[in-house]
Amino acid sequence: MRVTDPPRAVHEAESYEHELYVATQLALRAAVAETGIDDLLERKLQIGEGLLEVVAARGESLGVEVDAVEVRDVILPGDLRAAFAEMVRARAEGRAALERARGESAALRNLANAARVIEGNPALMNLRILQAMSQEQGVPGTTRFVVNLPGGQPPT
Repeated sequence: MRVTDPPRAVHEAESYEHELYVATQLALRAAVAETGIDDLLERKLQIGEGLLEVVAARGESLGVEVDAVEVRDVILPGDLRAAFAEMVRARAEGRAALERARGESAALRNLANAARVIEGNPALMNLRILQAMSQEQGVPGTTRFVVNLPGGQPPT
């Protein structure tokens, strides 16, 4: 800020600095009351721009030109901070649950598609069983089965 009309700044109020401070505080409180916590934390620069309009008008009546108003830090009281952290955690858990549900739904669709294909061609089931058995031969606790194919040769 800068004083543009010194006589007005001195005579219009007891302290133009205090008057601007009070005008800024009131404008900030009004802006915070209209804004949710998420928006307040994300859009603090835009809130400062909105405050500039209100504070600049008051400064003009005091003979002071206000160049900028910035919201630098947002410090929440402890109980509000804890509630906000809980809300953020709940949202993250909700998104994770939704993603798990989507994955399970996709897996079920794939199983249903596979069941339709196998239903149309039952020989695929035998091939799938053989494939699963050959993949699990190195897994502890599994038993390896050897299937003799016609001709007496075991599969490799």
